[in-house]
Amino acid sequence: MAFKPGESGNPAGRPKKGEALTEILRNIVDKELLAQKLMEKVEDGDLNAIKYVYDRVDGKPKETVEQTNIEMPAVVGFYPDDYEQTAEEDSEANKES
Repeated sequence: MAFKPGESGNPAGRPKKGEALTEILRNIVDKELLAQKLMEKVEDGDLNAIKYVYDRVDGKPKETVEQTNIEMPAVVGFYPDDYEQTAEEDSEANKES
């Protein structure tokens, strides 16, 4: 479906300042109470809460990726005996198309 010139694909557009859910939550959430409830979960042993608090306090641990260079064995018997002729035929066929 094509839009007419000057017609937006998103007629509602971006929410006005203060209407976005994040803005509303920032204005009504009691951060002290939220932190207290989170700490209660930590004290009860909730592993997700523990990880969340740890990540916020100490930062998420950096992930390391170990890269190793593995030598691949040679492939035997992969090419036909007439490889050069086949390569030339393929090259000619590509020129024609």
